[in-house]
Amino acid sequence: MKQRDFKIDTIKGIMIFLVVFVHCIGKVSAINTDTTWLKYIVRCVYPFHMPVFIFISGYFSSPENGKKAISKYLIPYLLANALFGLLGSFVNSQFSFSEADPFSPHWTLWYLLSLFFWKVFLSSVLEWKHPLLTMIILALITGIFSADYYLSLSRTIAFFPYFIGGYLVRKNNIRHEWKKILSKSNAILLFVISELIVAFLAYKNVNGLAFQLCCSYETMNQSILTGILLRLFAYISGTAGIIFFFSITSEKKNYFSVLGKYSLTIYLAHSFCLRLISKFVHLNSAAPIFLLSVIITIIICVIFGNKKISDAYNFVISGITRLLFIDNL
Repeated sequence: MKQRDFKIDTIKGIMIFLVVFVHCIGKVSAINTDTTWLKYIVRCVYPFHMPVFIFISGYFSSPENGKKAISKYLIPYLLANALFGLLGSFVNSQFSFSEADPFSPHWTLWYLLSLFFWKVFLSSVLEWKHPLLTMIILALITGIFSADYYLSLSRTIAFFPYFIGGYLVRKNNIRHEWKKILSKSNAILLFVISELIVAFLAYKNVNGLAFQLCCSYETMNQSILTGILLRLFAYISGTAGIIFFFSITSEKKNYFSVLGKYSLTIYLAHSFCLRLISKFVHLNSAAPIFLLSVIITIIICVIFGNKKISDAYNFVISGITRLLFIDNL
């Protein structure tokens, strides 16, 4: 059996912990956290946590046929999105068919849909002369238009460069050459400078959605030039985060590497858990919000970050796939 890459598992574990944590802050708050010091924590996590995740997804990817992508990503997305819609109806105490709209991904579930598109279109994009550069240019142009959340098109295009980058790094065996190009101390310095700039932008009340790559420049009330410059900086800060975590993370197995191994089930479960928690918990002070978010994050990671939950998830998805005859396509 091939040895797992504990460095990458650890990075994934750290990222999924941060994903759950920042999402929890938003869901247990009855106040606008942008008016508290929590703003700086959330804003400083967003520039790198999804870029790192997506880079790793690309790193382990290969061009796949549509059948495999449907069973691994599209079926789980459609199921989770429908269930999340039903949960939303319960939380809102009002049922609406729009809650189950497959063309409008609920909250965190955009990632599964985007992952499906990335997997399907990777082989086509790689045929371009300069796939990474071309996709970055396309992502900058996309910000001019108002696709926003429909089919997760904005995020799919805007985050695609990280996915392509991860694939190219592995294909060209660049990962182990980073130390020759950029030392660990320089990687740390680059990341710190990037995060300080992000914090300064938060202090100046620059729209934080600029780092989520989910909206058009117009939606964020930005000029085209400002939007493009902010998106370019988002790519710089995301890349700084990728280099930083690959530079400093241990190769040894640890608890975060266990979480990373089961990050998919944590990712899916936390969406439902926090949606439900948001119906009953509404805190009005920054310190309690922070402490409760840490506690809830740990609980969710412990409960859902294990082999039994992962095996149960795989059993359900494989059963649905067989039921829908995907294996026979």
